Amino acid sequence: VPFLAILGLSAGLMNGCLTKPSDQSPGKPALEDNDRSAGASSSTNWPSETGGTTEVHVAVASLNPLRLTFSQSLGLATDPDQHPIRLSGKISVYRGNTIPALVPPIFQTKAFSNVDSVEVSTSMLNVLASGSEDSLPFNVRIQTDTSDGWIFGLMEIMSAHKIIETPLSIETDTQVVLHAMETRYLGTVDTTGKLTPNSLDGKTTLCFYIPGSPFFGTVDADVFKIGPLPKATFPLRLLRVINLGATEGTQVEAYTVQSLQRLLSDSLYVFSPVRKIFSERISGSLSLRPN
Repeated sequence: VPFLAILGLSAGLMNGCLTKPSDQSPGKPALEDNDRSAGASSSTNWPSETGGTTEVHVAVASLNPLRLTFSQSLGLATDPDQHPIRLSGKISVYRGNTIPALVPPIFQTKAFSNVDSVEVSTSMLNVLASGSEDSLPFNVRIQTDTSDGWIFGLMEIMSAHKIIETPLSIETDTQVVLHAMETRYLGTVDTTGKLTPNSLDGKTTLCFYIPGSPFFGTVDADVFKIGPLPKATFPLRLLRVINLGATEGTQVEAYTVQSLQRLLSDSLYVFSPVRKIFSERISGSLSLRPN
């Protein structure tokens, strides 16, 4: 199928399309998305995050320890600077290489109240790690009652007890604006370009996901649904699962979606797979998580 229509979601369809996070004991998933390279996100064509002068900004003030600060402009022409602002909400750290269509997101959350900054403790990160790995990719999510924001692509070097940025975090930015969860996307999915033609005889399922997050949506009856999301620069991926039967196993492939081509408006796109992240043959059948 060369093109798949994407329809916007109504609020009532949200729970049927994108999974919500749930507490999950740590452990290393069998298949992971470890692409932290520059160009691994759809950075150039997501809708602009700038929507007003009084939006709340979240910035990484320091990496070691990891401390995030909150600020806001007064909206005055005579005073354009950002000023500290106190917020209440919760901060979550997500293991950054999980594929939410295959396994539940692995994350830790803590609440904060009436503060202008918040720190991520090493104990929160340690819970996400498996015992044998030395590097832990992770994403940070800030939520209030009305808004949401993500910082992608950070990494902890476990042996050095040190947090670093990766090309992905630099590309998607470590200063973000909090937005309401209300952005929806419309358009078509181009599966004819860089997507390797499928010569295998089996049942094929296509799915989009954002690694290290709760967000994914499968193609069902030629319709792909995604949203609502906060405005942000997301590392969007395309997952292709080809079930070949009990004896042949399952072929699993993931692709970056590097360019979102705008069509008639800012909310109408062609989603174009660009580069293969991995291609694995696993034994047995593989089912995506329900959404």
